Amino acid sequence: MMGSAYEGYVVWKSGEATKYYAFDLDTTYRAVMQASDQLKLEATLIKSAPNEGYSLETKGNVPMHIDILPLEKSVTTVVIRIPTFGDKHYVELFYRLVDDNLPKKETVGKEKTQWRRMDVVHQFGRLDVPADLGITPGAEAWIA
Repeated sequence: MMGSAYEGYVVWKSGEATKYYAFDLDTTYRAVMQASDQLKLEATLIKSAPNEGYSLETKGNVPMHIDILPLEKSVTTVVIRIPTFGDKHYVELFYRLVDDNLPKKETVGKEKTQWRRMDVVHQFGRLDVPADLGITPGAEAWIA
């Protein structure tokens, strides 16, 4: 699975935060809803279109407007608008919870990298390497 070049970064512009996720729309939507529940926010779904995205409004200490939009088949953007710029830390906490609620990368998809044990000749003994690197077992490892 390929990730977005922006994955992992929150981009702020005029009271609006955007973060990119290398997950499909529905997986990201579920993670956003779980984050809302964890923060005890009342999230109301305003718009729901399977191929166009979702829009939510939250009520609570920090009201937010959240758009979950597909960028590509497996890349989604989560855009959060807040009324005051001073709530930046709260939005970043929300994004961290979304991150925590998403499946871990190694469990996503069927193309999980196969690992094998490879004997190497150096002071560290054995080394795990991905099988798709084309390194043959018993090869010598050189440490620069």
